[in-house]
Amino acid sequence: MGSFEQSLSNFIHCSVTLVHLNISGMALKLDQYLSIAEHGLRKSRTLLSVHMSGLGLDDHQITSLRKCLNVYEAFSAHAA
Repeated sequence: MGSFEQSLSNFIHCSVTLVHLNISGMALKLDQYLSIAEHGLRKSRTLLSVHMSGLGLDDHQITSLRKCLNVYEAFSAHAA
């Protein structure tokens, strides 16, 4: 049996109906969020939005996660 992040990534990647996902406050480690981002979120063909507040990450970790997702904001409290 795979890890939680592998299972979630597979679900996100394979779902043909998933449009919105809320992973706020899941208290995972940075490597788990990065795995979900790389293997699930980036490969999804249906997702329109992902809610990710309260992840418990510091500014550097949030920047790493954004880079993995290719997300760049014009303004953010966490901008690098």
